[in-house]
Amino acid sequence: MKNKIISLLLSIVTVLASIAIVYFAAKYDPDPAKAASVDFYLGFSLYAVYAIMALAFICLVGFAIWTIVANFRDSKESLVGVGILTAILVLAYIVSSPTTSVIEIKFAVSAGLSKLIGGGIVASYIFLFGAILAALWASVSTRFK
Repeated sequence: MKNKIISLLLSIVTVLASIAIVYFAAKYDPDPAKAASVDFYLGFSLYAVYAIMALAFICLVGFAIWTIVANFRDSKESLVGVGILTAILVLAYIVSSPTTSVIEIKFAVSAGLSKLIGGGIVASYIFLFGAILAALWASVSTRFK
């Protein structure tokens, strides 16, 4: 029953957002004097899209949690994988250092954001290295079987 209600609400909001977007596209006029009449439809369509995305994200997270709780024994390996990914991201953030390059100064990047960007780059290197090791292991292990 809940799934039907959620599906119906998503469908209604999606149709209304689609109509608002089409109406906005049809009535758009770059003249600033006429822009106020169309702003409502643009605002509504943007907020409707945000609402749909938020509702979809909530449903996604809720479904994942419900599946983990319902099948906890089968989910242990997945939870270990998520834990390892989280540990790699945290480790990469800890290892990275905040830098102040000319580009970061030009775009007003703070030290915290610089550290977060550096952590993302370090994590990407770790994942790339892991993927290469996995590919090598797969090719070597098949030769010995």
